[in-house]
Parts: sequence; C-alpha cells; structure tokens
Amino acid sequence: MSRIEGADISIQDFLHEHFENTNSELQEVFANSNILLTGVSGFLGSIILEKLLRSCSEISNIFVLMRSKNGKTPVFRFKEICQSRLFERVRMENPSNFTKVTVMSYEPSKEELGLKPLDLAKIRSSVSIVIHAGITQRPDISLKDAIFTNINTTQNLLHIVKQIPTLEAFVQVSTVLCHHEEKMVEEKFYNPPLPGHILLSMVKDLPNYVFEKIAPFILCDYPTPSMLTQIVSEDILRREGRELPVALIRVPFLIASYKNPLSGWSHNIGPMRVATEAMIGYLRVFLCDPNCLVELVPVDMAANLIVSVAADLAKIRQDWVNKEIEHISSFDGKTPIYNIVSSTQRQITWGEYLLNSLEQANKVPFANMVWHPELFLTESIIIYTVLNIICQELPAFIFDAVLSILGRQANYHKKIKYLNLMCKSLSLYTLRQQRYRDNNTRALWERMSAADQNIFNFDLSVIDWNEYFYTQCRGIRVYTLGDSLDSVPFSKQTRKKYKILHYLIQLIMILIFITFILLITM
Repeated sequence: MSRIEGADISIQDFLHEHFENTNSELQEVFANSNILLTGVSGFLGSIILEKLLRSCSEISNIFVLMRSKNGKTPVFRFKEICQSRLFERVRMENPSNFTKVTVMSYEPSKEELGLKPLDLAKIRSSVSIVIHAGITQRPDISLKDAIFTNINTTQNLLHIVKQIPTLEAFVQVSTVLCHHEEKMVEEKFYNPPLPGHILLSMVKDLPNYVFEKIAPFILCDYPTPSMLTQIVSEDILRREGRELPVALIRVPFLIASYKNPLSGWSHNIGPMRVATEAMIGYLRVFLCDPNCLVELVPVDMAANLIVSVAADLAKIRQDWVNKEIEHISSFDGKTPIYNIVSSTQRQITWGEYLLNSLEQANKVPFANMVWHPELFLTESIIIYTVLNIICQELPAFIFDAVLSILGRQANYHKKIKYLNLMCKSLSLYTLRQQRYRDNNTRALWERMSAADQNIFNFDLSVIDWNEYFYTQCRGIRVYTLGDSLDSVPFSKQTRKKYKILHYLIQLIMILIFITFILLITM
C-alpha cells in the first residue's frame, strides 16, 4: 500500500477505523442528516469537512457556503480544495462521498447572505445541523470586512435557521484568544464593548472615508478587528439563539494535525508561522516570555470536538422530540460553551514549543532556508528592539542592497517588517498568562463511548509533544512549503554550509569589535 508523503503511516493503517467502530452513537446521529457548513476554505473548516466525509459517510448532504475570490468561482475553489492532499484519504476510501457536497455561493455583506432563492429553500426545508466555522481570525483584515464576515454572517445565518423546522443543532466556532482582557476565561458569555447592530449600522450607513477615520476609536484596546468582531459575534449568538439548539466552541491557536487525516497537515498561521519563519532562517529574535504557557491545539482535535458537540446537541434535540416535546423553546435557553485549551491537559510553554521545533527541524531542514536557523527569545522590549535591528533589520537592508545592485528582486526588509508586526500582534499572548476553564469539554469527553472517543478524539492529554514537534516540522516542510522529503539530504548539506558561514561571520564581528575596543583604549 502506498504512503502519503509526510503522513508517518500508510493509508492501510487507517482503514481499521471504520470497521472496528460500528457502534458509534455520534455517527448514527449524522446518518441521513443534511448539514450546512461554513469556513471550508479555512484551515479548520477544511478539516471539519474532511472529517465528515470520511468518518460520517452515512450523511445525506453537506451544503457548503463559499464565496468567489481572486476571480475564482465558489465551485472552482471547492474543487481546488478537494484536490489537495488533505482529502487524499477520502479519495481513496470513499470517493463517492464528494457527490454529497453542494456548493452554495454567498456574500457576507448582503442580507440573507446573498443566497439564491433555490439555495435558501433547500436550507430551510432540509438542513438539520449547522456548523458555522467561517469566523475569520486574520490579523490583517480591515474592520469593515471583519464586521461583515464575523457579525453579519452570524446574524443572517441565525435568522435563516430560525425558519428551519428540522433544526437540531447550530454550532458556532470562536476563539478563547478574543477574551484577552480576562484573567480567567470561563465557559460563559462576556459582554461586548459594542452591540452588533450598532457596528452593522455604522458600516452600512456611514461613508467609507468616515468609517475608516473612526475605526481606530472603535477598536480601542483590541489588537485586531477580528478579535473585536468575534466577541460581538458571540453576543449575537447569545441574543439571537436563545430559543434555538445552539452551542459555542472556543479554540486557541490551531497547529498542525496530530494524527488525522494526515500527521502534520499544517497552515502558515499563528505560532506555526513563527516556528516556520525561524526554521527557514528569517526570524532571529522573538518577543516572548519563554516560560509563559502557550495555548495550542492540533487542528484535527479541534475539528473532532466541533463535530462531537454538533452530534451531541443534535442527539439531545432528537431525544426531546422523541419524548413528544413539540417546540424547541422547551429547551432551558442556556447555551453550552466549550473551551478547548492545552494548559489544563498537556501544558507547553512558548520556549518549549519554539526551541524544540527548531531542534527537530535540524532533522528535516527546509530546502528554501535563507540562513542557519537560530532564535533568541526575550521578554524585554528594549533587548528585542536592539537585537531586531542587529540580527534582522540590518542584515535585511544589506541583502536588499546587494540584490538591488545585482538587478534582482529585493524583499527581505518587507519580510522583516511583516515579522515585526506579527510579533507585536502576538505579544498579548507571549508576555502574559491567562487561565481557562474547560469543564464542559471534559464532561463531553467523559460521557462519550469508547468507539466515539477513538473516532472523534479530542483528548489533549494523550499528546506526546516531543513526537509532535518532529511530525509538525515534516508537515510544514511537505504541506506548507511544498518541499519533498527526497531533498532532505541536500538540505542538510545546505544547512551545514550556512552554519559554518553563520559562525564565521560572528567570529569576524567579534574580532572587529575587540580590535575597535583596543584601538580606542590605547
């Protein structure tokens, strides 16, 4: 049986999953159901879709909301996603399941999301489970786009599902990171700085130039528009979903997959982006407290929790219906919230994550590295500023000057500028410690059957971080950077040359410094 490059184990090793776990209660809940899914083009959403297609093959239909982007239609974008390595197991095990997916074009800024009347009719007449994973966490998104994507989409989805008589579950994905002002983030709702309807009124009614001028005042102490709008989106769920079977799931920083569908499937975001840039050789210094805990969850485990919550919520609804309870308002109105974090189950610090990732990267060095990987961590802003100039800004300026003289494209300084912005945006989480409660998440895990725990594993306590670092590095190399593992021997030779040059230059600089000191003291 052939192997998927970078996946650690062969396809054959996975096939037992469906045959040894025929008593899955959660799979039975999904059988013959119609699901509405958002966020499929994102890191988490694509994993959720893959999980549903592969592990819940008795699903009737999956309606996927996607929008046109960069001149590509939603259908074309979806085909590109399904042709990726992520869906290789589905193509090998259940290729016919792709026919169950219907792509629907939508627009976040429009009423009823700009859905076609026929698509709206399909949703209202047949959907039973909605998984809203289309909340953006992009740090560089504008406030206007964030309001439409996170707030308007959520509000319109809730208005649409209120008209679905067969609705059994509406699960919304958010992040624990948006509550950065709380010392303890509990599994409860928090009041937003502004209600959603005010933000929507401003972005729709005010001229663009006026809104852009007041945007910084709206953001206030929030580091990015996505963080602010996610808090508001949660509040919309609380207000609009009171009589609906809804649940909220908060995830932290998502990192490469742990086991399924492929070990190490990755995306260049958050801490993974930091590790990747350090392993390539761009990032030399990072602002963080090495002993501060970082909240990391493999993306496949986050997806498993989301699917499990959706099935659990739907099962509760089905049980109520079976007891001849006529209307959904019979629910107690309390929205269950699930926080999933690593600090309560398998702790890891920023220093352990970044430095161990670099250590493991020496075993599979990247083909496109620009220098010998080395990373200095400091919680001092002054030291960071000085080292950033010496180790990053100055070399980038020299490299760009040389490239310009040679008539080649110079973009090193632009790269360093982006990395500095990334470090600044992450400093809320790298220099201070928050605490979290995840009682609901643990309780859900405890009441799941052994079969469901095996198929939908989100137990972070089983993670072996040392094993994971190596898997993650291979995944970043193969899936994010597109480097074949066949080039590892050549990359090791390149790294060795860069290492010699790196320390040779350091030695020369030390000798120059000593000579300078001797000259001025004579």
